[in-house]
Amino acid sequence: MEGFRQGYLKFMGVITKLELVISEIILAALIIVTIVGTLTRYFLHMPFTWIEEFQLACVVWIVFLAGSAAFHEKAHVAIEMVVDLLPKSVQRVINILIGIVVLAVLAYVIKTSWAYIEVFVRSGRTTPILKVPYMMIYGVAPVACVLMVLEYFHGLLENPKDEEDEG
Repeated sequence: MEGFRQGYLKFMGVITKLELVISEIILAALIIVTIVGTLTRYFLHMPFTWIEEFQLACVVWIVFLAGSAAFHEKAHVAIEMVVDLLPKSVQRVINILIGIVVLAVLAYVIKTSWAYIEVFVRSGRTTPILKVPYMMIYGVAPVACVLMVLEYFHGLLENPKDEEDEG
């Protein structure tokens, strides 16, 4: 079991680095294209018509991939002040309930976003100017949510016991 745990932790570390690198590359591309688009529009009076579609795709990918990486870093908003005031046994129960709610919400988002992806695939819908299939733009949503679920279990395996409970 320890071998599986170590392998999973290592695998998730690689996945998180990959998520961050891809997010950083997309963010850099978004910034560069936006600056170039602004300069060409105002100084050359030659706006690029495709920039809005490109920006939309970039933002969608950044939000979902970086959101998954934030799961790994435990960087999502959490209000722990009230929970920390409760006895340790109640904190454990609340943390279990929070985990169930998080997994249920992610499962719902996976199911719903997958249904949207199926509609995009069946309809063959593409963006008006770049002709990029919407499935390519929004396909990151269910994938990133699955990665978030994997990151949730990564967090459980990484810290099987609260260090505070041992002290």
